[in-house]
Amino acid sequence: MKFLFDITLQAPRFLCINDDQHYEATLAFMDSICQKVERDYIVTINFDSCLMLTPAAALLLFSTINSIQLSYGFERVKCSALLRTSSMLHDPLISSAGLWDALTCKDNSDVEKLIEMNNRFKTSNDPGIMKNVSQILTKVKGLTPEHIFFLTMAMKEAITNVVYHAYNPDSLLDNRWWQCAWVNLRNKQANIIIHDRGIGIIERYRKSDFTDEELLKEAMLQGFSSSGIKNRGMGSEDMKRPVDELNGEQSLTLYTGEYIYDYSLKSIEPKITKRNSSICGTLIHWQCGYGANEND
Repeated sequence: MKFLFDITLQAPRFLCINDDQHYEATLAFMDSICQKVERDYIVTINFDSCLMLTPAAALLLFSTINSIQLSYGFERVKCSALLRTSSMLHDPLISSAGLWDALTCKDNSDVEKLIEMNNRFKTSNDPGIMKNVSQILTKVKGLTPEHIFFLTMAMKEAITNVVYHAYNPDSLLDNRWWQCAWVNLRNKQANIIIHDRGIGIIERYRKSDFTDEELLKEAMLQGFSSSGIKNRGMGSEDMKRPVDELNGEQSLTLYTGEYIYDYSLKSIEPKITKRNSSICGTLIHWQCGYGANEND
């Protein structure tokens, strides 16, 4: 019988993965949660010192906590209640987007309720929940039918990739992904994010005659597939269509391993950056502006 020890981990002041200044500290914090649980600790996360939480980091935090709960038990990691003086208490991700409910699930039924209540943050291994994303986006004032169509198409392809390619057959997570569909009404920006905790694009598509950077770029081109069959990998273009087809400022950012793939119309070629820290699995973030000239 294992002896369990209690420990409290303080969240960093900035939980953010899209900024070089905070990326490594954020990933180190996520890794520390997993490592402490693996070393038989019961982890409590305290957010008293946290000042900023960005959407992609919020989803990564949810997937980190929830994957532990599903694998080790819901009592192994929890979040301490937010103080009245906490900056996080009034953060829109927590106060209106449903992140706190996602982080504080107490059992499997609570996880399922995230889907039933159409929480912005949810997790599943059933592609059928895609309809929930469309329902969320349809209710957003100013978001065009084109935005809803192309974002739903892109997300459906990303989820298909998770189901068929992200995990090894012996994975205990059973093709699971975590997702967020959250809209910043003030900035008029839709954030659609998906994260899986699989082996990552580099490992899945690895070929001896490609560098990692070349492989990642090729994996996001039409016709490239891990199967090696010509013209099988057509879905990557669907993932890029919100950027290609929609008016306004649109971008697709993909995090996998140590690499970040940025795709927007601001540059001719996708930008690929390598960082020192590696993210678990693959996280895909669409940031889509809409209705810039309209009032709320």
